[in-house]
Amino acid sequence: CKVNDVALAIIAGALRRLLPVEATSPPRRVRALIPVNVRGKDEHLRLGNRVSGMFASLPVDVADARERLRLVAAEMRANKEAGQGQVFDLALGIAGIVPSVLAPVLSRLPQWWPVAHTVCTNVPGPREPRRLLGRRVVDVHPLVPLAAGIGLGFAILSYAGTISITATADARLVPDVDRLPA
Repeated sequence: CKVNDVALAIIAGALRRLLPVEATSPPRRVRALIPVNVRGKDEHLRLGNRVSGMFASLPVDVADARERLRLVAAEMRANKEAGQGQVFDLALGIAGIVPSVLAPVLSRLPQWWPVAHTVCTNVPGPREPRRLLGRRVVDVHPLVPLAAGIGLGFAILSYAGTISITATADARLVPDVDRLPA
């Protein structure tokens, strides 16, 4: 499996503990939107982002941590092999040509029909420690912005042999988010 699979399995375990029991009873899953880089090797030094997305079902109904990891890794591998990121990229492209008069209505659509319950974004950081103003950067903790209707998002960042998973929450939608770190 990949480091991202481990992070997603950890997040699934944390959500399992946070969510009420009825939300984690089989066959319950949390649908995560996972942004992915779709930049080709020939675009390595170009400016700007080329980001698409994939969906993954986080197995919050699975108690065993190893089994959660196995399920996450298998689903992520299958999604990548099926080209899910390219399909999502196409959908974003189509959304970009929607007439502007429809944009306000479409932007509220996730409030009525959520496409995802959470966002989990992984950004690989530098493998070696960095310095800022002559001082060694010890930790880096990312943040993920929240979209309409998504109350909890996770940002995963690797840096100098460590990994940080931070959560951003909408207190109105996730009032007990203070339980999440435990």
